[in-house]
Amino acid sequence: TVVEEVPEGYASVPDRTVTVGASNGAKNTAKLAVQNEPLTLELQKTDSLAGAGMPGVTFRLKTATGSAVKLSRTADGVYNYDANGSLTSAVTSAAGKITIHRIPAGTYTVVEEVPEGYASVPDRTVTVGASNGTKNPAKLAVQNTPLVLELRKSDALTASGMADVRREMRT
Repeated sequence: TVVEEVPEGYASVPDRTVTVGASNGAKNTAKLAVQNEPLTLELQKTDSLAGAGMPGVTFRLKTATGSAVKLSRTADGVYNYDANGSLTSAVTSAAGKITIHRIPAGTYTVVEEVPEGYASVPDRTVTVGASNGTKNPAKLAVQNTPLVLELRKSDALTASGMADVRREMRT
């Protein structure tokens, strides 16, 4: 039985049994292949009214001790955990998604830089476990609600709505 010590940032693998017999010599070696799946976290960012993914939204991850998780970018919205990485934030792809591979198992706080025109959301926590490889990633869905202002202009005596009244808004 072969028991692997799984490297940090990879999903656990079951113990494997390999049989080595008299016929297994230099020309007929016994072989065992083991593939390690990187632990993976997927974050999906959507607009709560439209239901569409929100591109270009920035998120930061913090460890349980409050340290920033360091990353390196590999593609649009795709990152690797990298202890020596220069990035401490990730940006959603055109589809509103962030994927982080090789992230060590643990609980993380996800902090969003709220996009302009949207209500803020509280920080979220997500746990990446030993079984959250690429085929079964840890997932976090974050929705933002657009800020909406409804303005109704009415006559103070009749409470009737007033049409064709000029309104100006300033920020």
